[in-house]
Amino acid sequence: MSLDEIRSKIDSIDRELIPLLKKRMECSLEVARIKSRENLPIYHPGRENEILNRVAETAGEEYGAYISSIYRMLFYEIF
Repeated sequence: MSLDEIRSKIDSIDRELIPLLKKRMECSLEVARIKSRENLPIYHPGRENEILNRVAETAGEEYGAYISSIYRMLFYEIF
């Protein structure tokens, strides 16, 4: 595969990935709204750790730490 073909493949993946990340962030905002309305704590370390562990395991040793760091940014950048 040529460099241009690989870059095209990455661009295609990004076109799929960005809308999914936006949907995830919108869901997170809705969770925050519900928690605020019901006077629940926004920060739930147990839930966040559960998600981080799941994505790290799913991504595997090779990429788990990198994917987890992306999720950490999603958790904290939204608020």
